[in-house]
Amino acid sequence: MNTKKAIILLLCSFFLLFFIFFKEEIVFSVQKTFFNPCSSPIIYTVGIVDPDFNLSEEDFLLIINEAANEWNNATGKELFKYGDNGMKINLIYDYRQDTTLKLDDIDLKHQEDSNIYSQLVEKYNKSIDLYNDKKNEIESVILEYNRRSSDLQKDVLNWNKSKRNNDEEYNRLNQEEELLEKMFLEINKKQEELNQMYKEINSLVNEINKVATRLNINVDEYNLVLNGLSNQFEQGNYVSKLFLKEINIYQFENKESLIQVLIHELGHALGLEHAMNSDDIMYFTNTEEKQTITESSLNQLKAICYE
Repeated sequence: MNTKKAIILLLCSFFLLFFIFFKEEIVFSVQKTFFNPCSSPIIYTVGIVDPDFNLSEEDFLLIINEAANEWNNATGKELFKYGDNGMKINLIYDYRQDTTLKLDDIDLKHQEDSNIYSQLVEKYNKSIDLYNDKKNEIESVILEYNRRSSDLQKDVLNWNKSKRNNDEEYNRLNQEEELLEKMFLEINKKQEELNQMYKEINSLVNEINKVATRLNINVDEYNLVLNGLSNQFEQGNYVSKLFLKEINIYQFENKESLIQVLIHELGHALGLEHAMNSDDIMYFTNTEEKQTITESSLNQLKAICYE
């Protein structure tokens, strides 16, 4: 093989490898050059809808329409239109949605346990206050009982030393003794009630500790699941190849989240790139806050549409 043929073969091999590794970027660049999304609406249709999402095709289509209308209304043009044999929009269930559901379940359990914990702590504080009031009340009665019992013993001692012919004093001493006996019985009764309150408080403390342990387990479980995720938790993507255009949605938390993911991916279908503004729907992350189609994205779209 001569040198000329070798150089030609080497160049062909280089361009082939270049195309293999960068074909999607090349196709995307060509599409950006020759594709005008404002000239005619992009036709979309419902593709795969995994049943694990518990979302019917009809409901999914309604949500897609809502997302598409966000672009149509923002631009005043019919950029997207439902129809057959259009760009398929798929709901694909994998580890991402599965993880979301697990985290939601842990959140729900954690919230339930948090509510139970708060209620138990509130009940504990009220029980402690009642216990202390009861304890102070009993201690006060015991002090009164001890004082009167001591006085009675002195009076009885003096009575025994006297002629013991004072009926009035005798009757008073007997009445005081009977009253002290009643006080003693009442003190025992209150003491039993106090002991029962103490047992209930201890039982309440055990319940609080159990819930606190569950809360810690939930937090650890949450972190374990969260740490199992990849660095990029991609909720959806827009696929554009030579003979294939589709949107795949992998994860969402609720209807509002799904709409935002769809609006974002439909923006990619229009040729828009990621925005730097976190309030923009084309921001690379679907934030918890409401994201909208901003003037920046509309200006970028106008540039793509040659306006």
